[in-house]
Amino acid sequence: MSDVKLSLLIVAHNEAGQIADCIKSGAFADEIVVLLDRSTDETGSIAEKLGARLVKGAWPDEGERRSAGIDACTGDWILELDGDERVTVDLANEITETLQSLAADYFVISFRNYVGDRYVQYGWGAYNGVGGKTALFRRGKKQWHGGTVHPKITLDGQRGEMSNGIDHFVDDDLSSAGIDACTGDWILELDGDERVTVDLANEITETLQSLAADYFVISFRNYVGDRYVQYGWGAYNGVGGKTALFRRGKKQWHGGTVHPKITLDGQRGEMSNGIDHFVDDDLTSMYARLNSYSTAAAADAVAAGAVPGGLSTFRRFFPQCMPV
Repeated sequence: MSDVKLSLLIVAHNEAGQIADCIKSGAFADEIVVLLDRSTDETGSIAEKLGARLVKGAWPDEGERRSAGIDACTGDWILELDGDERVTVDLANEITETLQSLAADYFVISFRNYVGDRYVQYGWGAYNGVGGKTALFRRGKKQWHGGTVHPKITLDGQRGEMSNGIDHFVDDDLSSAGIDACTGDWILELDGDERVTVDLANEITETLQSLAADYFVISFRNYVGDRYVQYGWGAYNGVGGKTALFRRGKKQWHGGTVHPKITLDGQRGEMSNGIDHFVDDDLTSMYARLNSYSTAAAADAVAAGAVPGGLSTFRRFFPQCMPV
């Protein structure tokens, strides 16, 4: 690069699916350091094959973790990334040119946040990424303080800004984004049209004292308008129940436009009480919702190259009319 040495620092925990792309995007750096915090997957072996030097350990405190990574770097300048971040080609070129002039002591770099492969520029989805951060800095000019989440940072010297940005792959889908935003040991996941009954609330409170399982299936009472629909086609178009209560890390959403796959880990439990689900205002809104589902499902099928036949599609929406 020049007489100025740049270290790429990547702080990672179980990023086997992301780490290769992250490292490759920063391959222009003079050294690559990957700090592995309590990783149990193949992140380390993948990083080593790509020429990274590993620092392994357990740092529950984020500030201490980040400081350990910085201390492990030998460069005059440090580019600090997480495993789900990518340096764009334009940013790589800009960094290379900037380090020739050393016009500032640290640089703020803007972020382009993605959910799946979709760039989310505005609204709530964009907010759940990050607008930018001080990712490039001269050694000694950025200091992390103690703290488990969002610890304080101290910056020293002259500030600069990069014109180009980092691509940030925040989550596979919006469900994952919501889970990642939670800080609790347990998560109760609801949609806006769902209500926790008083009996269920009491049961959850008691259950979390014993921790008898890792996730719990909760039954649903489906309503169209204010009418409870217990039997028949109308009841089917709600949902019988779902894994709405789970310990952090025990439920994972995968990509998909409609009804994506879910992976569950650990011991299953069931709640005795249920959730009230206000599915639709009336039958007209129900038909409109089903139509939107079928359109989204068709898009997924075309993308996967697995377009279903007419009989299976009919059976999907009218199962009571078909023999099993």
